[in-house]
Amino acid sequence: MVNWNCAATVAASAGLRFSNTLAAAPWAHSSIARGDAPAAMRHLRQQPGGPILVHGGVSLAQSLLHAGLVDE
Repeated sequence: MVNWNCAATVAASAGLRFSNTLAAAPWAHSSIARGDAPAAMRHLRQQPGGPILVHGGVSLAQSLLHAGLVDE
């Protein structure tokens, strides 16, 4: 059975949220990254775990693309 409740799945997932406006992460098991998104992503990629899924705006996507951090 496919879980189509994507918002609940994302909110319940451990993760790093990129934000320049949030003071704290309102989601369980999450932290906020500010500033240099490519540096934070490089650090995250060095950690054990599976694939990294990124949702975000154009500026986040562009910064990760320009840094060569998007492989699919």
